[in-house]
Amino acid sequence: MTSASSRFKSTVVALAALALGATGCGSTNSCKSGTLLVTLTFDAATAAATQLVVDVTATGASPRQHQLDHQAGMTTGTIEIDFPGGYTAGQTVQVTVTASTGAGALGSVTAAVPLASGCSTLALHFGGADAGAGTGGANGGAGGKSTGGSGGANAGGTAGAAGSGGGSGTGGSGTGGSGTGGAGGAACVFKSAEDCFNGIDDDCNGKTDCEDPACTPTTECVAAPGTTFQAGIEAATATTTCPSNFTGGETALNEGLNIPAATSCTGCSCTASTSCSISLYSYATAASCNADTGMTGGTLVGTLNSSAMCVQPSAGLTAAGYRFSGLTKTDSACTASGTPTLPATSWTTQKKFCAANRLGGGCSPGYVCAPKLAQLTDHCVRADGNLACPAGYSAQTDTWYKGMTDSRACAACGCGTETPGDCTKESLSGTSYARSVAFWPNSFGQCSTSGGTSFNVNTAPGSQTCCPLVCETSSCGGSGIACGNFGYQYPPVQASCPPTSAIGGAATPTGPETVCCL
Repeated sequence: MTSASSRFKSTVVALAALALGATGCGSTNSCKSGTLLVTLTFDAATAAATQLVVDVTATGASPRQHQLDHQAGMTTGTIEIDFPGGYTAGQTVQVTVTASTGAGALGSVTAAVPLASGCSTLALHFGGADAGAGTGGANGGAGGKSTGGSGGANAGGTAGAAGSGGGSGTGGSGTGGSGTGGAGGAACVFKSAEDCFNGIDDDCNGKTDCEDPACTPTTECVAAPGTTFQAGIEAATATTTCPSNFTGGETALNEGLNIPAATSCTGCSCTASTSCSISLYSYATAASCNADTGMTGGTLVGTLNSSAMCVQPSAGLTAAGYRFSGLTKTDSACTASGTPTLPATSWTTQKKFCAANRLGGGCSPGYVCAPKLAQLTDHCVRADGNLACPAGYSAQTDTWYKGMTDSRACAACGCGTETPGDCTKESLSGTSYARSVAFWPNSFGQCSTSGGTSFNVNTAPGSQTCCPLVCETSSCGGSGIACGNFGYQYPPVQASCPPTSAIGGAATPTGPETVCCL
C-alpha cells in the first residue's frame, strides 16, 4: 500500500487537526495522548474517491468541517484528530467522513465515541458491518437502515440481487435477474446530545426523546393535550414565577368575581351649616319686663350667634329684669364636592397557567414527552371556552376566566336629604348634649372657663317668667349668676347631608377557560 503521509497534510479544522496516513496490511496504530485516532476502511466504490469531507462534532459545540485530498485506490488510512482547546474525557465526539469525486458523493460513514481517558480510537468502515445493508426488493423494495450494498452508500443492491448482507429481493433471481434493488435507508446523522423535546433521535442511538435514557431524569410521558388544548401547569398564585421548561406563555386564571353591593360611588362629600341666634334684653323695672311677653320692648344687651358665641355687656348686668328672646335657627343648603370613585372589584382566587415550552416524542400512542415536574403539582391542559377535557385529564371544579368587562360608571357627586341642625344641642366628641346659655364672671374674660352659671333658655325661649339676675362676684352661689360674659361654650349640632353618586352599568367576567389536570 502506498503511504499517504506525502499525500495528506496535518490540518487544523477549528476543533481538530487532521492528518491522513496509510497503514500497512496487518499493522496496528496506537493513539497519541490527547487525540482521537480514526481508522478508515474503504470498499471498492469509495476507494475511488479523490476527496474526503470530514465533519467533527463534539457535544455542546458547533460542527467543524474540513476537506482532504484522497489518493484513488487507497483502501485504508488514519485520521488523527487533535483538540487544541483541550481533550475532555467523557465528551461524545461524532465523526462523519464523506468520500466523493468530482461527479458526486460515493459514500458516507458516521460514528460517535465517548472520549476515553488519555486518548481514543474509532474505526469507520465504508460499506462494512457497522451499518446494515439494504434489503433488495422486487419493484423497489425497502432498503436497510443505513449504508446500502454494492450499489453504493445508501443505495440498493445491483439489479435482481440484495445489497451486501441483505436477502434476495422478492422479485429478484440472482445476478442478472429482473428485479430492481431497493433503495437503502438514510443514515442517521449525529446532531448533538439528545434534545428530548424535538421528536428527533439527535444522538443516533435509536431512541427518541422520552425513550432515550439521557432524557429519563428530566422527562415523562403524559397524556397528549390534543390540538385545542395547550399543555402546562397551574401556578399557585398569579405572581408565582413559572418554572423552567414552562415559560411558553402565561394566561391569567381568575375565579369568583366579587362586585361590591354598594349603589353609590365613594369620594364625594357634602357640607351644610346651622346658624343659631338668641338675644338678651334688659328692663328698667320688673313690671315692664314681665309685661313684655311679645318681646317688643326692653333694651338689647347682646346677641349670640355663630359668629358671636360670647358677649361681654358694656354696662354690666345690673337691670331690674332680663328676658331672652326665642332661638332662631337657619340651615344652609347642602353643597356637594369631591371626585366619585367606583368601588373596586376583586377575584376570590387568582392563579395563572404556565404553558410548556415544547413537547417531544418517544412515548406510546396518545402520549407526549413533557418536562418532568420537580414541584408538587400536576400536568394540566388549558383551552379557551367551556370544553370537554381531552382523554386522560379530569375537569377541575373551578370556573376560570381570563378577565372581566366593567361598564360601571359613577354619576356626578350630589347630596341626599338634609338632616336639620339643632340649636338646643351641642356635639362634643360625637355625643350630643343639651345646649344652654351660661354666664361667667368678668374676671374670666371669656365663655370657655369652668365656673360659669348655666341658664336654660331652651324650655320655652322668649316666654320664661321675667326675673332679675342676682349678680355675684364670681360664680353662682345658689341663688344668683356670675354677672359677666354670657354665651355658648360649644356650637350647635350642624345640619348634614349624605353624599350621593349613583352607579350605573355592570361588571361581568369574560373569557371562560377550561383547565383539566391529570
